[in-house]
Parts: sequence; structure tokens; C-alpha cells
Amino acid sequence: MLRIPAVLSLAFVLAPLAAQEKHSLRYTFKPGHVCWIEQTMDMTQEMTVGENQMKMTQLTTTWLETTTGEVKDGVASVEQRYARIKGASEAMGQKSDYDSDVPGSKATGPLAGVAKMVGKITKMRVDTTGKVLDVAADQETTKALEQMGSSLKEGTEMSVLVLPKDPIAVGETWTHEQRYPMGPAGEMKAKLTHKLVAVKGRVATVETSMEIDTSAVKIPGGVKLVADKSTGAFEVSLDDGLPISGHTEMVLRTSEDSPMQMKMTIRQATKQVPAPAKKEAPKEAAGGK
Repeated sequence: MLRIPAVLSLAFVLAPLAAQEKHSLRYTFKPGHVCWIEQTMDMTQEMTVGENQMKMTQLTTTWLETTTGEVKDGVASVEQRYARIKGASEAMGQKSDYDSDVPGSKATGPLAGVAKMVGKITKMRVDTTGKVLDVAADQETTKALEQMGSSLKEGTEMSVLVLPKDPIAVGETWTHEQRYPMGPAGEMKAKLTHKLVAVKGRVATVETSMEIDTSAVKIPGGVKLVADKSTGAFEVSLDDGLPISGHTEMVLRTSEDSPMQMKMTIRQATKQVPAPAKKEAPKEAAGGK
């Protein structure tokens, strides 16, 4: 008769139990908590029309001061301030550089709309699963977002990872849908599938794949837009609902039968950073000492 060592037999019993361990993922917001977020967007667009080829690039980095206000019945009021924006773009030989922290820096070309967000504030109410209940901003902020091809609500929802309603084990997945505004061209719809990779303390590690529906996007001239495989990965704090780190990559291109060929690659990265150091006042302003 085959005899299994006691240690091994115990491992066989415990392994299935460990695999079935469920985690109830919920954000625990803390009133008064302040967190600084650095967001980077790197976009490259390549276009071919006949024998002509064009390439446009844009890299922007935004620093957001995020403050948690009142927390009531599990719903947090969160305020985000666009503290600093830095960008660089190049299109058809024309270059533009901008940094809101550099005196005299001017935003031109595609960076002009981005610069309008400096100092602007958005407010949202979000529950313990990450669902954005409502979002608000003044008219100027809303207009600035629209000029960038975004919208207040959808843009805010994209910044918060929606957690599963039910307890989930490592290796299991959950889904939710997200809209991506495309300005005058309409919008894309995406089905996001999140996979829980690990939970350590109050940090959840998640991998994401996105199935993007571009059928509602309308581009003049019979141009059809399709999406390649899009992916992402995140480390999220379950204490404040904000990303510790994360990145996504989305590739959009025109179909082979379109009158022009275009490929757009959008990479986004987010991470928590220390609060920036306070700027020292010039000696003249401090009494000339």
C-alpha cells in the first residue's frame, strides 16, 4: 500500500484551501489624507496618405494633488488639483515644449489645451468599490477637458480602478465597461477584464486586458478605426483608492481598406510620488536678506 508522508498529505489538504481563499477588496478612505499623483501620457501617431508620411508625438506629465474630504456611509468626497503640467510635442517639424513651473513658458500647438488645466480642480464622490457616483468642476475646467477630447465624468472614472462587488481569490477575474470619449469622432466602448494577481497587506496587484469596440467612432472619408490588443497592470492602495503605480498601452489603427493608413500608440503611466518641496521666496521678497 502506498503511504504518503504526513507532511505531504497535510500539504495536499491545505493547498486547495489556500487556493480558495477569498479577498473582499474595498477602499478605506481617510478624511484629510493628501496624496500626490504623477500621470504620464506618451502618444505617437503615424500616418500615411499616398506617398506622404507624417509622424506626430506628444509627451505630457501631470502632477495632481489629491485630497480626501468628508467620508460618509462609505462614500468619499475627493478633490484633485492640477498642480503642474509639463509637455513636449513634435509634428511636421514643429516642436513645442512647455512647463507650467517655468516662468515665461508658453504652450503652443497641441499643448495649448493641456496647459489650460493648470490650477484647475475637479471633485468627485466615490464609494468603497471605486464606483464614481458623481463628479463636478467649474465651466472653464469642463470646457478645457472637452477641448482635449475628453470629458469630465469618463476622464475621472478612468483614474479609479473599479473593484469586484463579491470576494475574489487570487487568479480570478472580474469585468466592467468603460467609455473613452473621442471628441467630435464619438466614443469607444471597452470591456475591461481585471485579474487579481496578488494581495499583500493593503495593496492589490491587478492585471487588465481591454476589448475595445470602435464601431461608434465616425471619421470622415470612410476611414475605419480598429483597436489592437490593449493591456494594463496596476498596484492599488486599498486605503485611499489611489494607484501606487500603474500603466496601460492602447494601439489604434485604421483598417487595411481605409483610404489612409494611421497608427496611434497611447501609453499611460501613473504613480504616487512624494509631495513636492515648497518653493523658496526670492531674497528680495523676503526682505532682501
